[in-house]
Amino acid sequence: MLRRSYTSRNPRHLLPEAQAYVERETARGWWVLWDAEEWWRDRYEFILQHGYTQRTRFRPGLKPSWIGTDLNPYRLDDGYRHLDESIISATRVADGKPLIIRRIIVNVMSTEVAIGKYLTNSDFSNDPANHAVPVLDVFRDVSHGLQFVVMPVLRHFDDPPFSTVSEVTDFVFQTLEGIEFLHGRGVAHQDCSIGNIMMDATPLYPDGFHPINQDMLPSFDGPARHLTRRQASPVKYYFIDFGISRLWLGKTKVTRSPGAVGRDRDVPERQDNDNIYNPFLVDIFLLGYPVPTSLTHTCLIVIRTYFLAPLADAMMKTDPEQRPTPSEALALFRIIINEQSGLSLRRRLQTANESLLWRMLQDLGAIFRELLHVLTYFLGGGRQPQRPKPSA
Repeated sequence: MLRRSYTSRNPRHLLPEAQAYVERETARGWWVLWDAEEWWRDRYEFILQHGYTQRTRFRPGLKPSWIGTDLNPYRLDDGYRHLDESIISATRVADGKPLIIRRIIVNVMSTEVAIGKYLTNSDFSNDPANHAVPVLDVFRDVSHGLQFVVMPVLRHFDDPPFSTVSEVTDFVFQTLEGIEFLHGRGVAHQDCSIGNIMMDATPLYPDGFHPINQDMLPSFDGPARHLTRRQASPVKYYFIDFGISRLWLGKTKVTRSPGAVGRDRDVPERQDNDNIYNPFLVDIFLLGYPVPTSLTHTCLIVIRTYFLAPLADAMMKTDPEQRPTPSEALALFRIIINEQSGLSLRRRLQTANESLLWRMLQDLGAIFRELLHVLTYFLGGGRQPQRPKPSA
């Protein structure tokens, strides 16, 4: 029988028994739009008027494309459900670029739009140190008190997973660089935990990927293949979700401010009853987490990134005043990286349950791939080998 899941294991064409099952389930309403989806369908024309078209599934009056065929609805765009009512995938009519549109309630989260537009203005947008998710467009539904923010399609920062030590150090460098940029422009993120760090994975996916079911090709014809970060052009990491962020313009130095609750409830100063603290120092603590902790969250052990522990320890001091500024954290990071050899930075990351034999075999394979990468470069067909040692 047909599996009710969205995986590449589902065949594109169904056997007669499965086809009959799909027709019965369709008649029973299994693939009808859910409430969250109906909300977006009802605004299809409104969004189209602003230059964006939604997925096929949300076109008003559309009939299921698999009816009368042997096609698997789980391998079709109009058969794939969208469960997040706050965002929708769309395509820009002008150039066919896939994008994400986020719905924001003006009277609750209007500062998020203001901060996003501020960080995307012409003075900042071309700065390579700017790692705030770009706000490409904003339009309003005045009658319902809503704003719609258009942003690029991103993936979580560790999807696909890191494979070498240098990929981890590049990630750490970019996040520190990004928070230094934000603080230098008066922005305290206050929620820059690992759940709010994303990646522009375009260089890793030469054939693209579906914006919602990101394991699949845009056409749903099969799984989306990806390159490693070593094989592709450099990726860029971004901070998202400025919903509880604060912006201070001018020369006023903020040391204490009413706090906000984000994804991470373990920040020491958020345990105080008065909930008044320095929001910039909270960002430093939150960014200390991805250094060691995010790797274990993605089933990677930190044996080969142990040298980053002093950086994480400094950033996660219980006393906020003992934590480094972003510039100081970057300086410490550079010192640490400059003490490592190029070979150690190119080493493969080690999974937590590897046996000695398996680790040796995987390391040999990684060495072979590295040699092949270097050879390909010198023959004129590859990307330059990197040794990530950011100098001061």
